[in-house]
Amino acid sequence: MCEDFSAWPDTVEYCSEIMDMMCSIGFDPTILDIGGGFPGLSSIITDAEIKLQERFERMCTNLNSALNTYYSDKITVISEPGTYFVHGAYILATEVFH
Repeated sequence: MCEDFSAWPDTVEYCSEIMDMMCSIGFDPTILDIGGGFPGLSSIITDAEIKLQERFERMCTNLNSALNTYYSDKITVISEPGTYFVHGAYILATEVFH
């Protein structure tokens, strides 16, 4: 899980520069994959996780702003939010013998 929330907006800018270079040599990129590692909340919600989620929501605002700044509607943006969706999907219960 990535907790450096500046990583996504910063990388969107870097990727736009790379896509511009690709266009200048004849390629026509149409997809931007922003990856995964998005944090979710666990089944047992703590104050720390709530703060992490609030930071994540602010990062999403910054990410959307970067996408709108650097990309047109002709670019399809995809991601892999698996961790976000399943982070709190289970609780492990076990008995410990000693």
